This record gives sequence, C-alpha cells and structure tokens, in this order.
Amino acid sequence: MCGISGIVNLDSRPVDLTIIQKMSETQKHRGPDDQGFIGFSFVKKKIIPIQPNEITLKNQSFQCSIGFNRLSILDLSINGHQPMISYDGKLAIAYNGETYNAFNFKGILQKKGYKFRSKTDTEILLYLYQEYGIEKMLELINGMFAFCIVDLNKNKLFLARDHSGIKPLYWYKNNSTILFASEIKAFLEHPDFKAAVNQRNIPEYKVFHYCSFDRTLFEGVFRIPQGHFLEITVNSQKLIKYYHLSINKERKISQKKAEEELENTLKESIESQLISDVKVGCQLSGGIDSSLITTFAKQYFEANMDTFSIIIENKKLSEEKYIDQVIEKTNPVAHKFRLTPHYFGENIISAAWHYDEPLLMPQNVGIKQLAQGSSEYVKVLLSGEGSDELMGGYRRYYNIAYKSAHPLFIYLASKSPWKGKGMANLYSPHLSNDDYFMLQGWLTKPNIFEGYITDEQLACIFKERKQLFPAYNDIIKKLRFYEIYTWLGATLMIQDKMTMAHSIENRVPFTDRRMFDLVSSLPSKLFVKRKPNLFGFFDHNRNTKILLKKITAKYYNPDFVYRRKSGFDQPLSDYFGNQLIKDLINDLLLPGIKHRGIYDFNFIKREWESFINQSGNLTYLRLFWNAFSFELWAQLFIDKKLTT
Repeated sequence: MCGISGIVNLDSRPVDLTIIQKMSETQKHRGPDDQGFIGFSFVKKKIIPIQPNEITLKNQSFQCSIGFNRLSILDLSINGHQPMISYDGKLAIAYNGETYNAFNFKGILQKKGYKFRSKTDTEILLYLYQEYGIEKMLELINGMFAFCIVDLNKNKLFLARDHSGIKPLYWYKNNSTILFASEIKAFLEHPDFKAAVNQRNIPEYKVFHYCSFDRTLFEGVFRIPQGHFLEITVNSQKLIKYYHLSINKERKISQKKAEEELENTLKESIESQLISDVKVGCQLSGGIDSSLITTFAKQYFEANMDTFSIIIENKKLSEEKYIDQVIEKTNPVAHKFRLTPHYFGENIISAAWHYDEPLLMPQNVGIKQLAQGSSEYVKVLLSGEGSDELMGGYRRYYNIAYKSAHPLFIYLASKSPWKGKGMANLYSPHLSNDDYFMLQGWLTKPNIFEGYITDEQLACIFKERKQLFPAYNDIIKKLRFYEIYTWLGATLMIQDKMTMAHSIENRVPFTDRRMFDLVSSLPSKLFVKRKPNLFGFFDHNRNTKILLKKITAKYYNPDFVYRRKSGFDQPLSDYFGNQLIKDLINDLLLPGIKHRGIYDFNFIKREWESFINQSGNLTYLRLFWNAFSFELWAQLFIDKKLTT
C-alpha cells in the first residue's frame, strides 16, 4: 500500500533531508499518490512536517527523519496525508497497510475525547497507541501492516509488522546510524550503507532459497520478523515478540462444526477485506484458495470484483480450465494475461530489482505481470496465500504423517536400490521428524549438496531453523506453524513486492488474525490424515487440507477439488529454454558465478550444458534457479553491474 523510509542518527548529528527524499523516491512505486516527510529530535522534543518542495529550505537540525509514499485506499483526500502527527505534536505515525477492525475503535476513542481529522485507519491507530501503548494496541488490531511510531514523550521509536508478515519492513545499523525502510533498496541512497553479501546466511539460502526470521543476504540488514516490534532508543534496540499462536489450546469439535466455523470465519475475513474507497479485484489462479475467495466475495457479498489470471503457455501445465470453471460460476469481469517465456526473459531483471533478494520462484515474474495488467483496472487485489501453510496443503505434511504411521515402509525404503536418489535420503529411519520435515522443505534434492555445503553448515542451519519450531507435541500442527514463520513469510513477500511494483495493494484473507486463531484451535486430523493407508502413499490429494477441501466441494466438483497440486519447477524448463534467458546466463551469470566463487562453477556449468543439450533435467533446474537468482541479485545490488 505504501512505502516507509527513515533515518535515526543516534549521535544527534543532523539528518541530510535530501537523503531521506532519495530513499523515498526509490520506493515511489509503493505510493505514487502522495509524499510526505517529517523531521524530529528526541533532544528538542519536536516533530516538524516537511513538504517535498521544502526539503532544501528547512534548517537541517533534525537528528531523525521519516519519509512516506502513499497509495490512497481509504479516505483519498489530503486528510490522509502521512506521516501523521498527533494534535499535541509529540507523536507521529507512518503506516503501511490496512487494519480491518480499526473502525470498531473509533467510537470508543471519540468518547474518550479524541477528535478525528480523517476517515483513515491510520489516524485510529495513532490514537489507539496514544491511549493504550504499543503492546495493547497490537493486541487489539487485526490487519496487515508495517508501521513506524515516534513517541517524543518516551523518547522511543517503534517499528512493527503484522502477525503473519504480509507487509515488509527492514532495518540497518552502522555505528551511530539506523536506517529503516519498506524495501532494502532504499538503503542504497544513504552514504553510510555499504551493500555487501552476508556470507553467514548463504548456506541457508542455498538450501531453502530464502533466509528466514530476521535474516537477509545483505550484510547488516535485518527484517522485522512477523508478529514482532523493534523498540529503538538512543541507547538500545530491543526486538519484542507480541503475537503468540495459541496452538496448545485445542478444542474437541466435530468435523461438521469445524467446517461451519471455518467457512463462516473465511467469509468474515473476505467481507472485512473488501472495505475500500477504490475498486477491489481478485487474483484467480484456479486453485481452491483463490477460487473460494472469488466465489464467496461474489455470491455472499455481491462484490463488484473483477478477476485477474495468469495463463502459462504450456498446455500440459495450464490451470486455465479450472479458472474458467470459477468464471462460469461467479460471472465476474475476467481478465487473463498470457505469460510467455519471452515476457519472462524480458522482465526477470525488473522482478529481481523489485524483490530486493534473490527471486524465490519463477512465479515472481508471473505475479508481476498480473499486477502490471490489473493496475489498469484496480488498486487492490485479494489472493489466496497462507491457506496451504495454515491448513496443511502441502504433500510434505502428508509424508510426515505417513512416515510416523509406517516405520517398516521407511526402513525398507532406506534399503532400496534408489538410495542416494531422493526417497531413501528423505525416508531414512534415523531422521528425527523435525529434520525430516526440514529436508522435505528443501527446494533442491539433498544428494546434490555433497561438496556444495559442509556438514557443519548444515548443522548450523538446522539448529537455527529448529528455534522456530513451536513447542507442541502434535507433529503435524507443530510443522504447519513452523512454516508460517518460514515459508509463508517468504511467499508473502512475493505477493507484496511484485504487486507493489505496479502500485497494487495485495490482501490475503486466509492470513486474517481470526483465521490464525481459529485454525490453531482445531485438531490436526481435520486438516491432514494422521494414519494413511499403507498402499496410499501417492494418494495425498484427498488427505491434505481436508477441511477446506470439504468446504470447496460444496461449490465445485471433485475433479476441481482433489486434483494434483502444481509444483515449483513448472514451467521452469520452458523459461530456461528462452533465448533471452540463455543469453543472460551465458553472457553474465555464468562468468559471475565463476568469479564470485560461492557455487561450484564446474558443476553448474556442466549441468547447464547438459540441460541445454538434452532438454533439461528437473532435478538440477532448481539448483540452477538458486544459483542464477543469487548471481542476478548480486550483480544488481552488490556489483551494480545490471540496471532495470
């Protein structure tokens, strides 16, 4: 929705306001409708609003400054201008997101004497903080957000992110300078920021294709983790977790009752996320998650909502027939955009620049194209992210249930002639459930890591990742919520950054706080079958995301509901076969990989040539994506050799 940037000089040096302006300009795609700045000082106890055309005129005597780019969604008037300052001039907020229950508190605050100048949720949050403080305020609100609050009464600055990590916020400290921003690229405008690779986090990236929790691949740059806030004073920086899933409070409930509660809660979430002063649309992929959102929005709330879909050229992999079923049922104004290998090749560098970190998946480019096309019609899109993690939609949840239920099968698999080619590695009887699940989450097969990552590095990665596992005995629930703090956070960043690249706000009903709280209270057996049949190893489609699929079956036929889930690779081989991508790899990325020395160049080059000559090997395409995405990112942000 918006872009936040900030500078705090802890040693009271004056901020160069032209730098904060440059940081904001870098993120202008996040908020092209309005721009604002403030300067403030903890010493002088002053907050001063600054208009963009006044930057060079103002006395440069502020030790801190915040810049803001606004995408106007609620209250399109100038009254929604940010950063927003309280009446007494001691508090200020820069807020990116939407708080869906904010207006529930407006009447309460008015009775307490607060006077409102706008019809925004931003102003409500400012006064909620003033009345209740940071922790109580965060306990009360339900939404997607990243915000900064300045409190001169307490000489504190707070940076906070929502419970599921939908909106991004990063920070960086170098000696006495703290920088923060919605996107890391804003830091490049500050002379104290030196872009360098964080070598310590490379092994985690190599294994999982992303860094989890607060880690990034930029040296010294940290993300505010989901469900946390950072408290900054002149003398300290303290990270505090405010949101805790109540996964130990499990209810006894029938499947029918659980279905009813889940369907009603999802409807409530969708209804609340339709609130907007601009038109809302829906990303329709044809999967059951976005299909349910579209169906409920149209059928129950009569939403005037267009749908937007990406159609891939590869007919064997296309989900267009499922998209068409939803369109036929809901009768929206439907828009389809064809993602070709040529478009992919033309736009991969731009997608990498907007993403800030190595592209997680090929889908980055597709979502960017969808946002580009939909920006002609809407400013808000709903999407289906979060459902698979919350409700056990991935095969790996079924696999671990199978592993627990059939230890003899696992033992026999470990002795099979396929040992070393995937299944035996993953189904070793010696693996703990936690280790096994993390192996399942690898996007590259374990056997190709020999000589690529050391045992010591793997042990360190696993140790850090295990700290993110919630303490719970139910292995299925434990691992689902581990992925909320890892994989979901990474995929939400794809949605945010690729849609914001074209000034589109992305909303995700499945990650609503009410959905989190409800699902965490329900037994795992309602989502993943606990004791799969011995002969049903490959029958995971009917045994994952059980509850949501039963709800979907009320609206769509079994073929629609229980089809095979699309995978990571598709259609990666088509994209790598495009001449633009081949030229990028051969001319720039392969020489860069050789020079950088982070990957085994001879292995990468040999397998790449094998792919070119033999039409591809899917096992190694994931490794190619990992290495090439990293090198593309490094040449953009570290070497600055590439431009968009």
